[in-house]
Amino acid sequence: MIGDALTMIRDLNAGPRAVARWGAALNLPQLIGGPVFFWRWEGPAVFAACAAAVLIAGQIHKRRPFSRLTSVSHVFWLPLLPALAWSLQRADGVFSIWLGYVAATIAVSLALDAWNLVLYARGDRAFYSGSSS
Repeated sequence: MIGDALTMIRDLNAGPRAVARWGAALNLPQLIGGPVFFWRWEGPAVFAACAAAVLIAGQIHKRRPFSRLTSVSHVFWLPLLPALAWSLQRADGVFSIWLGYVAATIAVSLALDAWNLVLYARGDRAFYSGSSS
């Protein structure tokens, strides 16, 4: 599974630059900050949700490269986002900056995910036109 996720990341980095940059901007702060803030419940929760999403997306990518269906891998973020927003009201310092960034990027990603799934349902299966679906 980890190998499939790494293959997906490599493929994304070889594709459109905007997709690669968005993936890094979304996932790296979660994967790095999660362990840094392990002493708060939000750190391990964000890390686990991100790791699960990347592993699931890797499996989807293995079967359907660049599929819009990879958006379903972020399902764990649906209950996490309101909890993060609630925690953000009580956060301070560097933790509040990280938490605000993570909550904002998750919110944007969920909006993009919803649109991707609408497009997928309409038959537009791949988000990268140079890929097979």
